[in-house]
Amino acid sequence: PKSPLADGALYSIGECYFSEKRYQDAIEHYQQVIERYPKGSKVPQALLKQGTAFQQMGDATAARILYERLVEKYPNTPQAQAAQKKLNQLQ
Repeated sequence: PKSPLADGALYSIGECYFSEKRYQDAIEHYQQVIERYPKGSKVPQALLKQGTAFQQMGDATAARILYERLVEKYPNTPQAQAAQKKLNQLQ
């Protein structure tokens, strides 16, 4: 857990679940990245993928909340730009 690669490893587990369309499991692993490594570089990516997973499950409200949080907290990241595009599509 103290390894500099730990956040990336957890994120990768989430990616594996996402690719298998196991969105709830993916969301849980992305949440662990956000909670355990809040200053880590994977947080914007985890928020974006969480939002995408919720969107894939048909929960547009949860997706919108995550996209908005990402745009607000990490405005100058490529993930925030992608989230803004997704927000525009949801409206």
